[in-house]
Amino acid sequence: MDEDTEWIKNRKDFVAYIRLLLEEMETGEIAYEPESAGDLLEAIGAYANDVHGSYKNMGIEASPEEPTWQLFAQIVAGALIYE
Repeated sequence: MDEDTEWIKNRKDFVAYIRLLLEEMETGEIAYEPESAGDLLEAIGAYANDVHGSYKNMGIEASPEEPTWQLFAQIVAGALIYE
């Protein structure tokens, strides 16, 4: 997923982002892997566990150990495509 999350700075932004993702999922603008809520939760956990590797691969210097609303959004976005 190529969703830009740099604009997410607070809870209000995160909620807007989640609503945007939901709208894009409903209209078919984005494809996603999880087929059920359980699959999505499993993918969120797996992506959160591996996010440090993703940051390293993308050259992102922020620490995933310091949670932010932007990190939460990145985890949700990543979970949608996590296999």
